[in-house]
Amino acid sequence: MSKKVIRLTESELEKIIENQLIKEELSQKEIDNILDKISTDGINSLSDVEKRKLDNFNNPNYNFRDEIIDNIKHLIEKSDGWVTMADMQSDTSPVYQSIGQEVHLIERLQSDSVNVVIYSGYKYDTESGDYNVPYEKLDNSTLMEIKELLDNYIKL
Repeated sequence: MSKKVIRLTESELEKIIENQLIKEELSQKEIDNILDKISTDGINSLSDVEKRKLDNFNNPNYNFRDEIIDNIKHLIEKSDGWVTMADMQSDTSPVYQSIGQEVHLIERLQSDSVNVVIYSGYKYDTESGDYNVPYEKLDNSTLMEIKELLDNYIKL
């Protein structure tokens, strides 16, 4: 058997690696939960999102990052289109970025973006502004943190 050489651009390779990392983070826990639901309540009890996850789990071309973002948006829609970290009784807010004497925290989840509040001052106790960031601009770990917070909130 001869080996084939596959040529990829750097961005194509990054997308493949990113997709695999997200799939591994999502994967077994969520699939196990879906399979448990099927065994207790039957296949017809699955939501469209759960069916799509199950169908696409082994598809190497499927974009799991988009799936996470779609899932987050779906959960927010179920919460009247927005939810705050305080609503979710979160002990901490996800950090979007930290710049010098400022920390930028995600304080509100909206249907198409997150609202980031800028805190400054000696103990970061002064709000000095806010701005919105689309979900597509967030890194994978922040998306996963938001998804986990929402999953726990919905269970309450």
